[in-house]
Amino acid sequence: MKKVSYWETLIGTISGFIIGFLAEPVKIFFNNRNEKNNLRSALYREMICNYNGLKNLLYMIKEKKVSEDAFLPNYQNCIKFDLYNYARSEKKIMSFYQLPEANEIDIINRNFALPSVEVMSPQIRIEFAKTAIIVFEKKVSKSQLDKSLLEKSGLESRLAQNP
Repeated sequence: MKKVSYWETLIGTISGFIIGFLAEPVKIFFNNRNEKNNLRSALYREMICNYNGLKNLLYMIKEKKVSEDAFLPNYQNCIKFDLYNYARSEKKIMSFYQLPEANEIDIINRNFALPSVEVMSPQIRIEFAKTAIIVFEKKVSKSQLDKSLLEKSGLESRLAQNP
C-alpha cells in the first residue's frame, strides 16, 4: 500500500478548495443568464399576445362585430400583464432591467395598460388602444426589439404583410 505524503494531501486539499471556489461563480453566472433568457422570451410572448389581442379587438370593432361599449370587458379578457408584473416584482426587477430592451418593453406594456379611469368613454379607450398598437409597431420597425424572438412568433412576417 502506497503511503500518501503530506504534500500530496495538501495539494489535493488546496486544489479542491480552488475548484469549489471557482465553480460557484460560474454556476451563478449560467443560472442568471438562463433566468434572463427565459424571462425575456416569456415577456416577448406576452407582449405579442397582447398586441395580437388588441389588434384583433380593434379590427372587430372596426368591422362592427363588437360594439364600442363592449370594448372594456373584451379588453380585460384579452390583455394580460402577469409576466410583466412578475418581471417587475421585487424578486426579478434586477434581471428585468439587465435586459437590453427593458425600457422598450416597459414603454410598450405601459401603453397596452389603458388608463383605469372609469368615466372614460369607449371612444377614448379605443384611441388609447390604437396608440398602443402604433407604439409597438414603431418599436418593431425601428429594431428596438429582438428580431429573432419576433421572428420565432411570426410577428415580423405579419407586420410586413399588413403595414
